[in-house]
Amino acid sequence: MLVVRMYITLFVPIIAGIINSLFCKSNILLFLKKPIDNNIKLSDGERLFGDNKTWKGFIGYIFFNIIVSIIFGFIWNITNLEKYNYFYFNHNNTFLYNVLIGFLLGFFYALFELPNSFFKRRLKI
Repeated sequence: MLVVRMYITLFVPIIAGIINSLFCKSNILLFLKKPIDNNIKLSDGERLFGDNKTWKGFIGYIFFNIIVSIIFGFIWNITNLEKYNYFYFNHNNTFLYNVLIGFLLGFFYALFELPNSFFKRRLKI
């Protein structure tokens, strides 16, 4: 049951990540497809994060986490699956709470992905 609860809780960022990947590959909002590092190079000549970390992906991941969180908050409510979602153990499943959770999941995932890219560049991965 623990694994089921974990998947139900993390279903939102998983689905949002898939949607964001498709969004980043699309021709929508191309003006956001600018590298977060603004092409800054370090002393070794390597870029800070690289071409794959763009404002389009960063903002998209936040946006899609919010939207998917709202949708699945409603779905969890009508299917009575919210009792298996860890986010609703101590809080009510409300629209504003789902917006907040979606924003926090999206923002912190995107933010903490940046050091990952930084270290992969340093290790030539």
